[in-house]
Amino acid sequence: TINGTSKRGYTNNAGWGNACGFRFIDNPTMNNCSHGTYNTDNSGTIKITDVEGEEIAAYGSKWNNMSTSTFASCVTVEDIEATITSNNSPVCEGETITLSGSQTGASSPAYTWKFSATGNYASATNVGTGTTLNITNATTANAGTYYFLVESNGYSDYDEAGVTVNAAPSAPSASGTSVCSGQKATLTVTGSDTYKWYTAATGGIASGEGNSFTTPAITSNTDFYVSATKNGCESSRTKVTVALKDNMAIAKTSGDDNQQVCVNAQMGTIKYNVSNATGADVLWTPRKPAGVSDSYAGGTVTIEGTPSEIGEFSYTITPQGGCGTASAIGKITVNAVPTVSAGGNTATAFSVAQNETLTLTPSVAGGAWNVDNTNVAEISAAGVVTGKSVNSTTATYTLNGCSVTINITVTAPNVSTFELTSDNATQTFCAGTALEDIVYAASNVSDVEVTGLPVGVTSNFANNTLTISGTPTASGEFNFTVTPTPLYGTIEPLTGKITVNAMPVISHEGVEGTSFEVEKDG
Repeated sequence: TINGTSKRGYTNNAGWGNACGFRFIDNPTMNNCSHGTYNTDNSGTIKITDVEGEEIAAYGSKWNNMSTSTFASCVTVEDIEATITSNNSPVCEGETITLSGSQTGASSPAYTWKFSATGNYASATNVGTGTTLNITNATTANAGTYYFLVESNGYSDYDEAGVTVNAAPSAPSASGTSVCSGQKATLTVTGSDTYKWYTAATGGIASGEGNSFTTPAITSNTDFYVSATKNGCESSRTKVTVALKDNMAIAKTSGDDNQQVCVNAQMGTIKYNVSNATGADVLWTPRKPAGVSDSYAGGTVTIEGTPSEIGEFSYTITPQGGCGTASAIGKITVNAVPTVSAGGNTATAFSVAQNETLTLTPSVAGGAWNVDNTNVAEISAAGVVTGKSVNSTTATYTLNGCSVTINITVTAPNVSTFELTSDNATQTFCAGTALEDIVYAASNVSDVEVTGLPVGVTSNFANNTLTISGTPTASGEFNFTVTPTPLYGTIEPLTGKITVNAMPVISHEGVEGTSFEVEKDG
């Protein structure tokens, strides 16, 4: 057996039939034995040295009979050169490490890829064959030194290359937000990595880059995605949702939003629930009535109070600070409390005689009357009270929810009277004499008619007294009639008689007179 050791530390073994095969590494131009020298010593050993005189190998005595020319013709060399031609390092975790190699000088090449995490060829392990090495789904454990080994006919060479595998950064932490329809959202992420924003969970082209990203106008709930990049390695994507905010809304929860209330009386409280808003404005037309308040707290609008002015007051409630628009309207009508009068006298208490009537007139028409005890008094829709029995009750007049209560007292029945008080309804006197006054007293009589009086005599009715007086200008008998107009019941007419006697007349020879002359002894 022939043994030899190369400069790279590998051993070439060959039989006698292949005595050639040393690679001269120190001077690659030595591609056959003629570039070296060889000789035999006294022990029959053949020594081969390179052109620098360094001994490469020594061979035993079986070479003793070998001529110099024969040895020179048999020593040939495969000058192998292994080269890693491509290396995609650095790569990121999860990516594929790809290395490619080529060689020159090998006639029957065999390719082996070795790997050492520490860069030690002696301890490198085989990881692949062929001229290309692919390591898929790489991790940081795949980082180190890769060797491309080429072997042919007992000769070999290798090339080496370092590979870096960078860990991918963690997916960023980002929170979604909400906006009104048609608005844009600004999404943010905190950190020192490079951040890319996408509209898809995988694939696609980044829509933006940086710690913040402004979205297009949002019209529906929309998902965006953000990744972190460090050392050229991109993390998985984090979903960030931009949700549409609900529009503002308002709804009445209690009370009457179109109520009527009496002035200086407490109104019914009105409440509204306001959602998806930060507040609410209340606009009054023509103004907010004195004594009424409106407030907003905790999503509730409250309208309450005791209005102290009369009129119609409309309001509009508009939520604020949210999306969209919403409103609620209402009206408060403040009515006057009516008053009642009878015979031009405004009061809260009236009396009426039994079986008689009294007309009550409200300050504002259109309301309804009601009497508490109809056995005492009745009242019509027109406000006419009829006394039924001697007692007291109340009558109430209501208009637009406002009421006034009147005390009604029913007294004993009223009586109309008319009587002669002078006791001289029949008189006789001479013409030219004044009539003695005839006097009548009246009660509950509205008027008196006197007929049949002589000329010169008149009647006068005033202060419940009828007086007949005067001086008749004619003589004769005059029967007169006095007819009173009672307020209650009926009164029969009264009569009287005035007799006016003519004065006697004296005449002489057809001439009337009151004095005459008579001749003596005539």
